Order: sequence, then structure tokens, then C-alpha cells
Amino acid sequence: MRRLLVAALALGLFAAPARAQEPAASDTTAPKTHALRALGEITLVNTIVWSYNRYIREGGGEGFKIGWKSWNNSLENGFDWDPNNFSTNQYAHPYHGSLYFNAARSNGFDYWGSTGFAFIGSFQWEFFGEARHPSINDWVNTSMGGVALGEMTHRLATRVRDNTASGSGRFWSEFGGFAIDPVGGFNRLVTGDMFKHQPNPAERELGRVSVVGTFGTRTTYEGHVPIADTTGWCAQLQFKLGDAFQERFERPYDFFSAYVRLNGNDVATLSQVDVSGMLARKRMEGGGNSEHMLAVFQNYDYLNNRAFELGGQAISAGLLSRFGTSESRYRVDTVLSLNGIILGATKSDYPNQTARSYDYGPGYGARLGVAFKRDDWELLRLSHQEFVIHSINGTKSNHYLSLSSVGVSLPLHNNLVLDAEYQLYLANRHYADFPDVAQRSPQLLFGARTRL
Repeated sequence: MRRLLVAALALGLFAAPARAQEPAASDTTAPKTHALRALGEITLVNTIVWSYNRYIREGGGEGFKIGWKSWNNSLENGFDWDPNNFSTNQYAHPYHGSLYFNAARSNGFDYWGSTGFAFIGSFQWEFFGEARHPSINDWVNTSMGGVALGEMTHRLATRVRDNTASGSGRFWSEFGGFAIDPVGGFNRLVTGDMFKHQPNPAERELGRVSVVGTFGTRTTYEGHVPIADTTGWCAQLQFKLGDAFQERFERPYDFFSAYVRLNGNDVATLSQVDVSGMLARKRMEGGGNSEHMLAVFQNYDYLNNRAFELGGQAISAGLLSRFGTSESRYRVDTVLSLNGIILGATKSDYPNQTARSYDYGPGYGARLGVAFKRDDWELLRLSHQEFVIHSINGTKSNHYLSLSSVGVSLPLHNNLVLDAEYQLYLANRHYADFPDVAQRSPQLLFGARTRL
């Protein structure tokens, strides 16, 4: 648990009323919901963020002089598109939305009910928290990205907190849970649950949490190895709750995976955050040594590094297969999925009227992944992803993007492997009014991988 706390802290520090939460099979009663308290906490979050932007943040000020005039202008104008930088729109806004989501989640609402509060909180901010016109890209990113980040952090914080602990163990579990899910921690303080010795919620025991850290170096090249290389440190954290093939799956995100990468000597330290949460699944008939299922996932993607710039909200559906018995040390996992990109953002090579360096639009994509495992360590992994984004705001264009990777691991100990990975980013950007641009950016990563 201490190892999970340390890894989860790293994630947390970087960083209308609906139905109540459905009880798990072992629960006897559903938790009581507090819609007004959730809405009040959403308003409090927006007030704090507004105050920071209005009076403290450099470059804020004028854009946050709100009142009857700005509110009336926002309601009359309706949604527009905003020019904020990539990291603000694609990560900061979704994180903001996760606070709305968890205001409801920690007040008794389930995943679906809390989703409505994320949209309400984002609507409140867009129309009443800023002087500029509300932004459709912010509303989508904040709401949908907030749901993905919110449910992930809610689940991780629930696993870190321990209602049965006392003394220093209780203090650190509450501190870690607060860092990961601040609004949930605030609610525990208000209700007194932070100090009560009581049974843990049933969802705390659902599925095993694994946290794997990889620490090493990453080198990016321009075009081909070894042209114009740039090397810096790299730290990766991979979180998993449960297993896609586990017997029990009752609610969204009973299985999820999340991936966080920090890069040194790059355009941004926080360079990647990916969340994939299972929403539904259907088992298929398989042989004695294989399992297959169809599954639907919610996906949140944020990549912002020297080689690639891609962010978006998507829903994917695919075929998951596992070859090898549960008793075997060796197995092969495969995934083949198609995804619909509700709103994607990616780099543009030419200036446009939005003043942004990236375009927005819907799209689609596909993913193929194969992993050869021994004792849950991926000894060999292959992955290929395709993304197509049709720009509807920015430069008139169609973006064809792909990310291919091959990784190998050499076990040195039960809890330590040496890891190497080659990644290739390809982009073909077809513009209506400018010359097309092709980009090829390989990367090499080396490091040590361990379970935290």
C-alpha cells in the first residue's frame, strides 16, 4: 500500500442531479446522494479558480472581469472556439473537469450520474467564470476529459485511503487520497469520514491495483536515427485496476489502465497522460487455452512532446483476446480496436485566424496491440495506432497520424527488468490552402522498470 501511495502521489501532485451509485453485490444499501452539496462544491471550485486567474495569475486579470454584462454577452453569443495553448486546453481543462466529476462522485453519485455534473460545472465556468465567449472545445474537453480523469483518480484515491487504519498510517493514507482526489478529500473532512474508524467501501476491494514505474532516458530524432538527436531523462508510471478478463465486472472502470510520462529536455515536462476505462464488455466463446471478449472503452489522450502533439476524447470498441491458461507463467494478450474521436487536437504547420498552433476536429482511428508476457511482465510488446482528424476549426486540413512501437524487457529480478523501446511517430498533414507536410520522428527509450 505504501508503494501504491508513493506512485499515486506522483500522479496527484502533477497534476443536473442523476441517479445514485448502484451498490456492489456485497453492499446492502446504496449511499445517500447530496446533489446540492455537489453543486455547491462545483461553484466553490470555480470561485477559487476564478479568484486565482483574476487576482494572482500573470496574464489573467482582464479576461476574468465578470459581471452582468459579460454573462449576458456569453448567453447571447453562445459557443465559440478559444485560442489557449495546447497543454491548457488538453490537460488543464480536463483536470479542472475531474474536480467537478469528483464533487458528485464523493457525494454518492455513480459514474453515470457524476458525468452530468461534469458537464454542468464546465457550463457554469464557460458562461459565468470568464469574460470571453464560452468555448465549445473547452466544454467538451473539460467535461469528457474530466470524467475520465475523475473516475480514475476517484478509484485510485479510494484504494489509497484506509478507513481501518490509525496513527501515522491513517494520516498518510488520507494525505495521499487528498493529493489524488482533492474534492473527495474535502468531503471526507467535511463529513468527518477522514477521522472515523469504519469499514472500507466495497469498491475498495474490487480488482488488484498495479503500479509500474520505468525510469531512464529518451532520445528523439528528426527524420531518422541518428539525425539531430535530443536526449533527456524520462519517467513513466503505468496504473492498472483489475484485469480485463476478471470474472467480476459490474460498473464502468472496474477495469482501467492509465499511463503518465514525464520528460526532461522537452517542450513540456508532463508529456503524456492516457486513460482507458472499460465501460462494458461481452464475453465470447473460446477454446480451452484462450479467452475472447468484445469491449467498449472511454479514452482520454494527451501527448505533448518534441515529436508529437495529439489530444482528444474518444470512445473505442474492440476485440480483446488472451492465449494461455491462468495457471501458466506465459501468455499472449492481443487487442484490435476501432475508435471514434469526438474532438481531437493536433499540431498545425501554418498560422490561422485562431492564433493557435494546432487544429480541432472529429475523427477516427484504430489500434493493434500484442504483448508476450511472463509472470505479468511484458517481455515483448508490439503496438500500432492510427488517427485521422478532420479539422473543423483552425487550418483547413486532414491529419493522418500514426504511432508504432516495439519494446523488449529483460528480467533481472522478480521486481526489476531492463527495458528498451523504439517508437516511431508519423504524420501526414494535408492542407487545403497550403503545401502538405510529412513528419517522421523516431524515439529510443532505455530504462529500468519496477513494480511500485
